Amino acid sequence: MFFIFILAFTAMLLAWIDNTRISDFKAGHVAIANETTTSVKEAIARFISERRRFVTVFTLTHHDTLSAIVNDAGNDTLHDNLMEKLTLFFPKHFAYSIANSKGDTLFDNFDGLLGTQCIDDLRNFAINQTHSPKIHPNSELYHFDIMVPFTVDDKKYTFFLSFDADLLAEILSDSSVPDHELILTLPVQDRKLIEATANGSRVHLDRNDFRMTQKEEDRVLSSKLVPNTEWEIYDLQKAGLLQEFNFIIYLISAAIYLIFFPVALSWYRSTIKIEKIRQESDEHKAEFLSTVSHELRTPLTAIKGSIGLIAGNFNNESSEQTQKLSELALKNTERLINIVNDLLDIQKIESGKLKLELKDENLTALVEQSLDAMKDYGKQFEVKYQLLDLIPNEIVKVDSNRFIQVMNNLLSNATKYGKHNDVVEVCINPYKDGVRVSVSDNGSGIKKDSQDKIFNKFYQGNGQKESNVRVESTGLGLHISRELVNSMNAKIDFSSSEKGTVFYIDFKKT
Repeated sequence: MFFIFILAFTAMLLAWIDNTRISDFKAGHVAIANETTTSVKEAIARFISERRRFVTVFTLTHHDTLSAIVNDAGNDTLHDNLMEKLTLFFPKHFAYSIANSKGDTLFDNFDGLLGTQCIDDLRNFAINQTHSPKIHPNSELYHFDIMVPFTVDDKKYTFFLSFDADLLAEILSDSSVPDHELILTLPVQDRKLIEATANGSRVHLDRNDFRMTQKEEDRVLSSKLVPNTEWEIYDLQKAGLLQEFNFIIYLISAAIYLIFFPVALSWYRSTIKIEKIRQESDEHKAEFLSTVSHELRTPLTAIKGSIGLIAGNFNNESSEQTQKLSELALKNTERLINIVNDLLDIQKIESGKLKLELKDENLTALVEQSLDAMKDYGKQFEVKYQLLDLIPNEIVKVDSNRFIQVMNNLLSNATKYGKHNDVVEVCINPYKDGVRVSVSDNGSGIKKDSQDKIFNKFYQGNGQKESNVRVESTGLGLHISRELVNSMNAKIDFSSSEKGTVFYIDFKKT
């Protein structure tokens, strides 16, 4: 499961990185597009405004020439003179004309240079004095128009001048950035008519339909309206740009994953092998421990019984030394039996075979039973036990035998590590939403560097009864006690200082 989790986590991490990079890539190009369309719209708006201003200045500057043509529209000399001046001022102009207040031109249309759209715009401007530039098709040159009013003898006229549409394309070309495409459009019947691109006006496009396709609209990153015109500037990402970037990103991630997979698989196989060896080792250890413990406990129990019988049959004639040796043998046999029992408990706990029978029990009765069982042990250390019961007949759900085992362990520790002639106090009192059983001694306390290890298996602190008396311990009692208390849905903990140590068990009310 962990191996599958690692593979899934790695795949999700790579996917998240890929999506982040793709999102950042898109956001970066959108930011570029926004900046580009903003600068282009301002450049085109400024260009049209300047053209109007230049044409207005030309009209004012050459008012006499224009007036002369108004009064003699068929004079070729006047037209040649005006054309010479226009060429000097506006090298890329395409055609010019002059119209009256109704928008009718005063002279012939120069071989059709003024198309129908130009004439319609001229008439509309003459009447409304408003005009939005558009690119008009022409067999000779695609162009856009600039119109300004002027007067001759208090009569209104319009000076019309058209320019090469490629001037607009040059602005787009100057502002183009790699992997982006700029298009100047004009809305026509819910479709966007292409006016110009960075390659020139729409006449230069190799296509049958000059309207933007749906695929082109799907590539739009940013769009801006050009002020004082009907034009809209679009910035499109290069066709296939995102797909190419996605392919590269996914290809890199796939390569990383393909490299990671055999490494992870090798690690997994190695881990499985090591885990198998560990499990086999644990099984052999548990089997050995169980076998040895059971093999030891049977003869030890028999030895204990035999020594007990011998010690009980001594008479006054028996030597004092023989009695002491018998008592010592009995004591050590009991200690060995306790060690074997602890080892068996550890084996059951670690293998998950420890079964408890939780029943409602009288807490005071169990504590008193434990104190009675420990009286003789306390006498060996000249220690007395005192019970302070604040809530008699309190009922808790426990395994009675295991609870007494825990209490015996706590009392034993308090007896061994407390002061000489100490009084170990056992309290039963309410605590929060339950009941607390505490065992207090007046010893020198548990050192701070040992407190976080006190429940560890086989941990033996530097506990001493007195400064020169070493206390023997297997380091299993508190570990077993914690596991037993946890299995009874309770909590065991302690507090310690130089004035003594208090171990407590907290039960919730049933």
